[in-house]
Amino acid sequence: MIFFVINLDRAVDRWERIKSRAIHMNIFDKMIRFSAIDKRDSEKVTELLKTYKVPCNSSCYLSHLKVLESFLESNDEFTCVFEDDAYIINSGFTNIDSVCNDINISKDKFDVIYLSNRWRKNNKNEATTGCGTEAYMVSRKGAAKMLKLLNPSNTCIDLKMGQLHHFNKNAKLHEKSLISYVSKIQYVKHDDHGYSYLNK
Repeated sequence: MIFFVINLDRAVDRWERIKSRAIHMNIFDKMIRFSAIDKRDSEKVTELLKTYKVPCNSSCYLSHLKVLESFLESNDEFTCVFEDDAYIINSGFTNIDSVCNDINISKDKFDVIYLSNRWRKNNKNEATTGCGTEAYMVSRKGAAKMLKLLNPSNTCIDLKMGQLHHFNKNAKLHEKSLISYVSKIQYVKHDDHGYSYLNK
């Protein structure tokens, strides 16, 4: 399983920070830096928005969509997506069987598992309300579903994902929802007190 880190070319400090932490946790060899869509590159953003109908936080949104596309071009069954303001506190997410066992699901039963604690969950570890796309695990079927369901949107990506959680009364049918869970262990924390570089 590979891990994508969404990082702007100009956000060298953030890349070095997450890289240093990943080396310390002995997982850097599994990480791929994904060059984020930069809001300042208005020409590229404008061109992409002809295909993707997403809102004002378009650079962040577009970056996640492009990462999911890259994942589906690989041969992996699962991946983890990180934003560059994620701070890894436990590398146990590298063992997908352990993550799934902890929340009592099988690997073929989820689309997304959030790895931080900013999403609230019910007693079945199903994601309920909250926000945060700094770290999540996604399956191939989940990524394909996300690409279909996340475009178009009139809100930011984490709120849109929350609207699509399978518990949601507006997303009752699984083919029109994301089967989403929150890990029992907090593997990652959000290491920023403001908007990401992706929005500046």
